[in-house]
Amino acid sequence: MYCIIPITGICLENSSLTIDKPAISVLIAVRDGAAYLDAALASIAGQTFADFEVIVVDNGSRDGTDRIIAAWKARDPRVREFRFERPGLARTLNFAAAQARAPLLARIDADDIALPERFAVQYDWLMRRPKVGLLGSWVEQIDERGRAHGVRRLPVEDREIRAFLATGNPFNHSAIMMRREVFDRAGGYRDGLRIAEDYDLWSRMAEITGLANVDQVLVQHRVHGAGMATRHALRIVIVDACIIAGQRARRSGASEPFIEGRPSLRAALNILETPREDFRYHAVKSLIGAARVALEHGERKLARRLRHRAFLLLVGSKPSTLLRGLPRLLSGYFRPNTRERRSRALTPRDR
Repeated sequence: MYCIIPITGICLENSSLTIDKPAISVLIAVRDGAAYLDAALASIAGQTFADFEVIVVDNGSRDGTDRIIAAWKARDPRVREFRFERPGLARTLNFAAAQARAPLLARIDADDIALPERFAVQYDWLMRRPKVGLLGSWVEQIDERGRAHGVRRLPVEDREIRAFLATGNPFNHSAIMMRREVFDRAGGYRDGLRIAEDYDLWSRMAEITGLANVDQVLVQHRVHGAGMATRHALRIVIVDACIIAGQRARRSGASEPFIEGRPSLRAALNILETPREDFRYHAVKSLIGAARVALEHGERKLARRLRHRAFLLLVGSKPSTLLRGLPRLLSGYFRPNTRERRSRALTPRDR
């Protein structure tokens, strides 16, 4: 097991449930989510499939999140609340899963929206395909105001998902429904990772179960400005390398590139047989791409910070890496607009 461990010092506030053995346990971790939590819980309560419980773990919120949860508990006995102080997402979700009473676990973030048919569609899908233990769906991306900004069509078939999994995350965390037995066998979320916990878990679950995405939109995923993937671009590059190296290590029986759950880049590069200079150049590209996204959302300070990190990486590089990376770094200053923004600027005839 990776990280399912007991948590002490937790204030539990359980509501009395009318459902002792629900079909689905919904796991929600929230911290200062008052702006969107009510809408998220309303979308769960409005499901056409009603045989579920909702396990909400409040990680030390200070913005009135607790009052929103209390109001929902008073009106819906399926809502259960647990509270403690910021143990990290992986530990929080493992704790929530340990409280679950259902054989199926569904995830949704506190700022996303589940469409009314989500549980019905995914439950029926899993009942008809017992070999699939991890199921996602397509998602519609929305902004802070709920305005739609396109659909993310993720790979659908097991073979396509596994090919995607070798280089990136083929699932949206908020759209996942998984079998509790498979989750436990995989070891749960890896405590200590702090980012991309879901990608790491899917990689391990893929080794013991079938994978699929429903080819329809079942969740609206809220994108906040420049988002975590932009703000923590360098950390994500490092963690992704470790997760990918971990896949290879497990296949060969070698040790994974993690120390007490924390990623070890040196070990990952050794497993992947990737020269450090190649990784450095890849990191520079990721940082510059993230800086452009930050500029697109008007976050100039974040863009400057990301470009500065890219510059520092290049300063310590070999001349060959510097020559490759410098033009890309300069493009982050002189060509700040992303491809998406440039596309929106085109006239209909130009398109």
